[in-house]
Amino acid sequence: MASCIVTLSSVLAIVGNSLNIIVLTTRKFLTKPHAYFLISLAVADLLTGMVDSFSVYSSITYTWPYGEPFCLLTNYVREALLEISLLMILCLNLERYIAISYPFRSKIWLTKNRSKAFIFLCWFVTFAFKIYLFFDVVYIVEYDKDIYACTPEYDNYKGFAIFSSVAIEVPALIILTITSVKLIVALKRLNSRKHREMFHGSLQRRYSTNSRNLRKNLHGFKVLVVIATVSYISLLPSLSLRLLYISDNDEEESAALNLSWALEFSFFWLASCGSFANVFVYYFMDRNFSRCLRDMLQELKRALKRKRTTVLSRGCPLKENGSPTNQPLSVISDNRLNSQACTNV
Repeated sequence: MASCIVTLSSVLAIVGNSLNIIVLTTRKFLTKPHAYFLISLAVADLLTGMVDSFSVYSSITYTWPYGEPFCLLTNYVREALLEISLLMILCLNLERYIAISYPFRSKIWLTKNRSKAFIFLCWFVTFAFKIYLFFDVVYIVEYDKDIYACTPEYDNYKGFAIFSSVAIEVPALIILTITSVKLIVALKRLNSRKHREMFHGSLQRRYSTNSRNLRKNLHGFKVLVVIATVSYISLLPSLSLRLLYISDNDEEESAALNLSWALEFSFFWLASCGSFANVFVYYFMDRNFSRCLRDMLQELKRALKRKRTTVLSRGCPLKENGSPTNQPLSVISDNRLNSQACTNV
């Protein structure tokens, strides 16, 4: 059961975020600055799924076959990527908050170049701040058989461990809470404004450009509120588990020893669930994204069908409409189709 959860989480994160990146980069989503934060969030979640995929084999064999250096690397990268995902969600909420509070200045403040620079700063600072996890000097990183992943042992430097754990996540969660509350208040305000326009406004005003922008803002706010809620649900248990490890001592009646295996496993891997949950939020709540994703999959299906038709019709006589005839191709001994010889039925 545990190996199925680890495998499913990794596969959904890799496949879902890969499609997410393809849609965001190939379609006309890069016209606004917040699209770059969405791409950065998808990249961080994709890399998180790739790192978690190394635990699939470990969840089956209960061993870590990749060596100690790779154990350090996976722990370091996973911790940094989870915090980068939180920072990107925070950036999305801040971007919407600025757009609401300062609608005219936001067009000057929120530019594409500034968004790219801030994304680079978040990635660089987070990986630089977490670099101590890559070296086996401050903490000893070992494979944990209960959660099928490498985690540090917080036997020494507990004060620094608490600071490093809460220095980025706790302020980010506090700011995320404030901006989410602001967004909810703005959501209710805009929703009441929408109803006033529907029941008291004229038909021309109801379908004006202002009303269309209002409905678009309402929809965007709902998506961000749901994403922020998913972040809380996925990250708070993992942060609580980490603080529990740090505060643990060598006594036999410690809290970490009394923690059940299922709860410890759930808290740890719940953080990775947020890496693919955002994809489902986009698909079911953003009609433009879901439509573009379906169109892309349909184009891929048609391209594969055209390629298959070309391979089957290569070297064979075609009908007048260009489709291949029903004459079968001869098969050679190594099970490959001989494209140069077509036999009559």
